[in-house]
Amino acid sequence: MTAVPEDRGATLLELTAVMAVFSLLSVMSLQLLAGALDNRTRIVGAGDRAEELAAVSAVFRRDIEHSAPVADVGGQDARFRVEDGGRTLRFSILSDDGGEARQSPSLRIVTWQFDVVTGTLSRSTDAALDEGRAQTAAMLDRLEGWSVRVRTAEDGWLPPGNWRAPEPWELPLAVEITFGARPLGEIRVLAAR
Repeated sequence: MTAVPEDRGATLLELTAVMAVFSLLSVMSLQLLAGALDNRTRIVGAGDRAEELAAVSAVFRRDIEHSAPVADVGGQDARFRVEDGGRTLRFSILSDDGGEARQSPSLRIVTWQFDVVTGTLSRSTDAALDEGRAQTAAMLDRLEGWSVRVRTAEDGWLPPGNWRAPEPWELPLAVEITFGARPLGEIRVLAAR
């Protein structure tokens, strides 16, 4: 009769090999999980940023749609203009934010300004006929750039830079702003009258 070999278990070398493979698989799984969590965080951040840009774009479009051809309001030049090499956009709007008590729209001067140093886009409104009601709000931060182009009936699209309505009653046909917004890249918003 043949003797049945005794089962003595795994050797130390076999156990070490199994533990090494298990450790390698664990490290790879943790790296994969960490990468997935980082991607999720980036996607959520990009979604939040896209919502911010959409909200600012809606305010900008509304401002352009309500722009009014006015020359001088309360001693301020209210003509539609782009200044500071395209970093400042200033014009007058008819605003109906007075509530039920106000029967007619109010005239406001709106200024959109990009600060190159801080990367912040702000919007300020001055109640043209009511001193002391100026409001400024930072609309967007962490911008890499901002430029403004206008389209006129005579010249078509003008390159980014300075422009002033030649006559008080003239308004551009359309205004295009371009945001340089990380992580989304370059975003263009077109507002037409």
